[in-house]
Amino acid sequence: MATMSQTLRPGNITQVINILSLANENVVTNISLGVARNYIPYLVNFHDLEIEQGQLPGQSELINGMWIFLHDAEETIEMVRHIFMRHIEEELEEDETII
Repeated sequence: MATMSQTLRPGNITQVINILSLANENVVTNISLGVARNYIPYLVNFHDLEIEQGQLPGQSELINGMWIFLHDAEETIEMVRHIFMRHIEEELEEDETII
């Protein structure tokens, strides 16, 4: 996380653009570099404590000469519930304290 804090300083925005350019060349995604650049202003106010990370449960398998990741459906559902429902529950608790 310290790397994120260092990289995302306002003075390093040009470096972020370079990183986005490298990612655009090396990562397959449906997000264009132009769209990604629109998010640069949000990076200035970014705090690494707001990042949640996780790993999709499952395993990689070699099938017909290609590596494929097979997620564990039940554990994935539980992970999604944990991440998103926790936030909803926290918001509901905050609303209840206001009333």
